[in-house]
Amino acid sequence: MLDWANRPALRRAGDSRSALAWGLLGAAAALGVGSLLLYWRSGYSRSMLVLWLAALVALAAVFWIWNRALPRIARRDVLVAGGLVLGFAPLYLAALYRWPVQVSSDEEQIVTAARNAAHGQGIDPLGLSTYLNRPALLLIGWGKLGELLGGYDLFHMRLLHALCGLLTLAAAYALFRQLLPRWWAVFASCVLGVSHSFLIISRLAMRENTAVLAEVLALALLIETAEAKVELALLMVAGGAGVALLPASAADHYSIQGVVFRPIEAPEPTTEIALVSRDPSESTTIASFIRLASTRAVTGGELSAVAA
Repeated sequence: MLDWANRPALRRAGDSRSALAWGLLGAAAALGVGSLLLYWRSGYSRSMLVLWLAALVALAAVFWIWNRALPRIARRDVLVAGGLVLGFAPLYLAALYRWPVQVSSDEEQIVTAARNAAHGQGIDPLGLSTYLNRPALLLIGWGKLGELLGGYDLFHMRLLHALCGLLTLAAAYALFRQLLPRWWAVFASCVLGVSHSFLIISRLAMRENTAVLAEVLALALLIETAEAKVELALLMVAGGAGVALLPASAADHYSIQGVVFRPIEAPEPTTEIALVSRDPSESTTIASFIRLASTRAVTGGELSAVAA
């Protein structure tokens, strides 16, 4: 909860950004619904694609307005991720054509499906493909990448999948690094890199690594965004903008001058939440909120009141 009443300038700036964001969000919703209606009535077309892409651009602008903070990436972590890719490259790329020996028709079917999707006429990219009813757009993109890499043969499609596996290792390090110290993150990435299932599937002309890569990137961005919100909330409280409810464990990871934690104990603690604020005597709004939180603490578990 932010004490906007005591911060007129901050309130006006926030209202202006909020109005723009909500306007863009409404435009994105309208464009998205329009593209879906057009797709429902006449199928895939260039007009439908333009509306769909415009909706995505509008959504990206909304997210940018709501959260302008970019991830802080240490140069050493970039070098470590690159080192992991280079270190595992021989294991993932050497003798791709000969090993592993092709013993089933799965690789041939995926290569054929990617080639047909990339060069087929009248294919709906948002529809289903002829290969096990998988999404057509993925196979179209996979086929185009394979063609750029060298062609639709066993070696080049295996090379494409192996490169995707190496990229997944770098993304996994970015995920582990947010949870672990640097060298423990390297160790966790190495465990993933030498795991038999991930290594062997990466050396086949498949496309399963695309799902793993998307999931790892999504988790890494989710954790980075959550941490940025915690830091932003603490920073605003330290600046006197209001109060915030955060996990009590934030006190163990962040130290900001003028911000202290005051515990509010409940009879049966089940959760740990931190109430972050400045001196309640500075604002009647903040004081009322803290009294309400203290009253409700018995129903929510153990709370820690954080004040500056």
